[in-house]
Order: sequence, then C-alpha cells, then structure tokens
Amino acid sequence: MTKYCVITVLFISLLFYSLAGARKKSEPGETKTGWKKVVWVDEKGVRHVTMVSPRRGHRKATAKPKKAPHKSAPAVIHSKVSKILDMESIQLKDGRVVRYIGIKAPPKDNRAHKKAMAFHRKTVKGKWVNILPGVEPYDNDGSLWGFVFVNRMTFVNAELIKNGYAMSEPVEPNTEYRILFERLENRAQKRKLGIWK
Repeated sequence: MTKYCVITVLFISLLFYSLAGARKKSEPGETKTGWKKVVWVDEKGVRHVTMVSPRRGHRKATAKPKKAPHKSAPAVIHSKVSKILDMESIQLKDGRVVRYIGIKAPPKDNRAHKKAMAFHRKTVKGKWVNILPGVEPYDNDGSLWGFVFVNRMTFVNAELIKNGYAMSEPVEPNTEYRILFERLENRAQKRKLGIWK
C-alpha cells in the first residue's frame, strides 16, 4: 500500500513540475499562447501589426493597418484662381496653393518664358477651375498637387505642354496622364513650339 502511495506522489510531482515548466514567462511582445506581436512600418509610412506563431512562417492577421497621419483632399476642388505664382503653380481665392502635376517650367532666362507666362495668365487668372488632386495630394511644402481644368474643357497641364510652354515631368505616384503628356511634348518638339524653337 505504501509503495503505491509513493509511486502516486512521485507521478503527481512529475506532472506538476512538467506543467510548471511549460508555463514559462512570456518575452516582451509575446502572448501567453506563444504568438509574438511584430510591429513594422513600410516605405509609405503605413504601420502594420502582425502576430507570428511559434511555428516558423505561420502568421495571422490582427488589427487593420494603421496609416500614418496625413491630410486628405476632396475628390474635386472647384475654386477661383486669384494669383499666378509661377509657371508651375497658382493660388486659389481661399489661399491654397496648387502645383500642376506632371510639368516642369522652362527657366526664367529662356526666351519663351515671357510668352509662357502670358499664356498661363490668359488661360487661368481670375477664372473658375476644377482641380483633380493626385493620388498623393500634397507635396513636401503642403501645396496641393493637381490636374487643373478650366470650364471642364481646357486641361491646363496638357495645354502648357502642348503649346511648348512646359516640359513633361512625371511625379510619382501621380502619373495618371503621363502617356498623354509625353505624346504632347513630342508633338511640340516636332512642331518647334515655345521652348522647342
């Protein structure tokens, strides 16, 4: 009888110690089930949270990715142009600055610069415009990236390139009209318009 009691006590003790050993303390970022929380940020500044299983390569999704805070822009902006800042940007009546997407203006010492500015003023100054913001709506200075339309008929970005008053310059990721701008630039070069004379 005593022999069986000793064996039973030893068995219970071994079972207790084995269970106690299995309950090791979790590492920082590790849950009680062994899953580890991994937080990482991609190149666009989007924060991701991933749970990694003790089994290699086994992951499960947790919370939705949290995007870095940034200003958003409405789908289309309707406003009046109050000022021409330069060949690449305008100011709206509410004070916002809009930069044309996909164009690069000629330097001021270029012989076509005065004609380009005159054409620019005539096209947009004091007029109501519709602005379609880019995928990335703001530049590093807080100006609004935009495709600008006058009366829904004149595509200002394209007109500047078409008449040889600006060059095509893709701005990633705002490249919706890149092919059009490149074709218009090639046509202006062949016809020797504006800066291409």
